[in-house]
Order: sequence, then C-alpha cells, then structure tokens
Amino acid sequence: MKRSKKSFWNFTYLLFLLAAVIILFYWYAAQNDNRIERQNRTYATDTAKQTSNRIGDEFKNASNRISTYAYFLGEGLSSPEVKHQMLTDMSQNSLFDAFRFAAADGAYLVSEDNITDVSDREYFQKGMQGETGIFATISSRVTNEAVVSFYSPVYYQGEILGVLLGVYSANDYLQHLLTTSYFGESAEVFLCLDDGTVIASSQGEGYNGNLLEEILASGLVEESMHQQLRDVFAKEGEQTFICKENDKTDNICVINLPGNEFVLVQAFPRSVTENMLANANRTGIFLEVMLIGSFVIYIIALMVRTRREKKLLARENQEMSYVIGGISTLFSRFVMIDLEPINISIWLEPVRNVKDWRGAVNTRPLSTICVPFCRRKSTRRSWRNTLREIRSSLS
Repeated sequence: MKRSKKSFWNFTYLLFLLAAVIILFYWYAAQNDNRIERQNRTYATDTAKQTSNRIGDEFKNASNRISTYAYFLGEGLSSPEVKHQMLTDMSQNSLFDAFRFAAADGAYLVSEDNITDVSDREYFQKGMQGETGIFATISSRVTNEAVVSFYSPVYYQGEILGVLLGVYSANDYLQHLLTTSYFGESAEVFLCLDDGTVIASSQGEGYNGNLLEEILASGLVEESMHQQLRDVFAKEGEQTFICKENDKTDNICVINLPGNEFVLVQAFPRSVTENMLANANRTGIFLEVMLIGSFVIYIIALMVRTRREKKLLARENQEMSYVIGGISTLFSRFVMIDLEPINISIWLEPVRNVKDWRGAVNTRPLSTICVPFCRRKSTRRSWRNTLREIRSSLS
C-alpha cells in the first residue's frame, strides 16, 4: 500500500512540475518578445542617428568644397565676369553634378542663352551677405527633378561678385547615404524638408510627395502622437513612434537634422522583428518539446514500474493466502507480525476460516510472519518473548 501511494504522489508531483515548465516557457516567450521588440527599436534609433550623422558630415564636406571652389574661382578671374564655359570646365573635374552662378544683380546663369532672376531667393540674399549654406529645390528649372544645392559667395578684389552654387541630383547624391538594411531586409529611409516634402529616398525615384501628411492620413501611428510627429518635423530633435500591429512597419524614427531644414525619416520593417521573434521562439519551443518528451518518457516508465509492483504485490498476497490457509488448517489460533519498519501489528484473533484471513492480509507483503498461537502457557510465553525481541530489534 505504501508503495502504491508513493507512486501516486510521484506521478502527481511530476504533473505539477510539467505544468510549471509549460507556464514558465510561455512567460519566458512573452518576456523575450518584449525584449526583442525594445531592442529592435533601440537598434533602429541608433542606426537612424548614424545615418543622420553621415548625412550631416557629407553636407558639411560639400559646404567646404563649394567654399573652396568659390575661392579659387574668384582668385582665377581676370575681370569681374563669370562665363558659362568656366562653370562647365569646373564641373568636369568636380564631385558636383553642375555649377551655377548668380551675379550681384540676381542674374542666374544657367547657360549662355538662359538667364533668370533669383534676387528674391533666400539663398541668394544670404550668399550676398557672405554666408555659405545649403538648400533643396523640389523641381529644378533645368532638370525638373529634386536637387540639393550648396552656395558660397565669390569675391573679386575684396568685393562680393556673386554667389556660386554647386548642384547635386538629390536621389543620385543621397541614395547611397540613405540605403539601410537590417539582417538582409531593406528599410525605407527618406530625407524630407521640414514641411514633410520628400527630397530623396533609399529607393531612388520611387517616391514623391509629402511624407508627413501621408503618415498622418494613413493612421500608421496613433492619433494621440500626431502632434508630437508634427513637432519633430518643425523643431530640432528626434523621436521614435510605434506603428500599429497590422502594418508592415514596426516603428518610425524621425530625426530633425540640426543646422538645416532637413528631416530624416526611417521606417523599420516589421518583418525583421517577426523573423527575430520566430528564430528565438523556435529554439525555446525545441527546448520545451525536449523537456516534455523527457517527462512523457519518465511518466511511461513510472507507470510501467507501478504496474509491475502491483503484479508483484498481488503475487505475494496470493502466496500469503496459501501460507495462512496451511496454518489455519493446523492451528486454531496464530499470531501474524508485520515486519515492515516502524509498523508492527499483532493479531491474536481466532481463525474461523481462510477467507477471513485472506481479506485481512490482502495488502500484506511476504515480510509478514505468521506465528501459531498455541494453548499451552509455556508455548505462549515463549512466543511472547520472541515477539519482544523482534519489537526491540525493529524499534
């Protein structure tokens, strides 16, 4: 009986342990998912910062280059006049796609036969004041595409003669700087003006429009975050916005580049997060399957062992019934002693029939000793002494 109870409790403990393992696994999976999502958002933000730093460094280098070109152009002039052929010759050995020149009166030299007035443009006014800077044009008058231009004043004999512009095609110039990928998945990166108008993107010329208005209209981010998104576009700063779960984008990182009118927007693909979660959970599921398989094997082994013990106990009880049947035939009274440790029982009941004793010892193993209880006082006294010795040795 004790063995049977022990096996039952072992089986119960095992089920509780198995349930605890399953619960802990699901808790671990949930915590792991949250950790990976937070990690990816931090990773996306750091990558976007690095991209913005590269673009900022490139803009600074381009400003230094245009200043250098403007200086040597002024030093190489023999008269206060800049001709179109000079600009063409300069562009052949330059990193800029083309050069343009605006004279002091605002005449913008595009070609020998194409001159326009730009005296009302902000870059021209700043350049005539001796400043160097950058600006973007959504649709160039020459190429009809988005361009990024750098300007610097040209001096002739100590006086500002005009403003030199170095022009880049926005997509050709910035696409390689904007291209970003995460574990083989390409991320969409945009360079916009502070009003949301897209100047360049990592996909090249595949997008043209107002990104800010599209994000707000599409419901990509929660409505409560719309004002914060507008603020980041309007003011210097950075912020990461979490997208809705049913969208292909996991988060959007917006960085307002300091010192100019540009805003970098990076869309982190949700597929990257899902792949990382799947890979992490796949390992956890494999481990859980191994643990559950081990538990199942142990349970089966425990059940087989319990079944064998039950068969053994039944066989021992049957043998005991044979012993009792033989003794009851010879003696009318006898003593049965259970020798299991810390459990000694003595029966001094008369035997009427074998069936009574079989019911009494149905669960008793062979460690039980059946001793005949005789009528003679000397014999009973001898058996009492024997029982005392047995009790003292087991106590």
